[in-house]
Amino acid sequence: MKKLMGILFRFSLFFGVLILVVILFLSIFAMRTNDDKIKLAEDNYNQGVSAKTIYDRKVAFNSALNMFLELELDYHPEFGDGRLYFDIGNTYFQLEEYPLAIYYYSKAEKLMPRDERVQHNLTIARDKLSIAKPSSNDFMQFFFLSSFISLPERLQIFFLASIIAIFLCSRWLWTRKRFYRNSAILALSVVAIAILNVGITRYFSPVHAVLIHASELRRDAGTAFAKVGDLPIYAGTTVEVLETAKDAHWLKIVAPNGDFGFIPQESARIL
Repeated sequence: MKKLMGILFRFSLFFGVLILVVILFLSIFAMRTNDDKIKLAEDNYNQGVSAKTIYDRKVAFNSALNMFLELELDYHPEFGDGRLYFDIGNTYFQLEEYPLAIYYYSKAEKLMPRDERVQHNLTIARDKLSIAKPSSNDFMQFFFLSSFISLPERLQIFFLASIIAIFLCSRWLWTRKRFYRNSAILALSVVAIAILNVGITRYFSPVHAVLIHASELRRDAGTAFAKVGDLPIYAGTTVEVLETAKDAHWLKIVAPNGDFGFIPQESARIL
């Protein structure tokens, strides 16, 4: 039995170290691959900042934007550090495309919830369009931890806690010491909480979208249906998405004022 426990312990330790090595290798490889492209895009962005004419400014910023968008298309950084989304938001802001800047700042905010630069730039972009900050449910944000810890960070906590739990369980099975048992229970509790939080975030947290074009709110999916209210929802506004219409061309949303209705899907981008 002890021999079996020893094998289990060595296997779990080897497995945990292997995972950490693979993650480290992939991170280093990705960083080296992206560095040159990011630097070139940032150089173009800086040229736009220092440009002397409007034409040179637009050329430089559009060149930077194309490079940033290519990086987004190639690497799909939904679980990254948010830096690329922040750079794209800054570039759209410089090009005075404020709704798209708000969209990318909002994506960056999800991955950089504690970064004051993102909050500051997002506020300025909304001010440019005279759009108020969307109301938030502080209790739900606290429950999902979205205001403090990004989803990738929560996933990292889950994997790290899982490795530690495997190690401690193996040590307890091998030594039968109370310290390892109690520590394993604590680690497994963290794993359970992390799984619950990620699962609830994935399946139960509200879905939001940012309007990139002003849109009329309709009572049903189609331009033939009556408008909800006299004024359109302005570009740059953040709305809650309830469902996608059957034809996939309309979104059922809740407007900031609480009105329910439908908007064309091409008018908004889901966060």
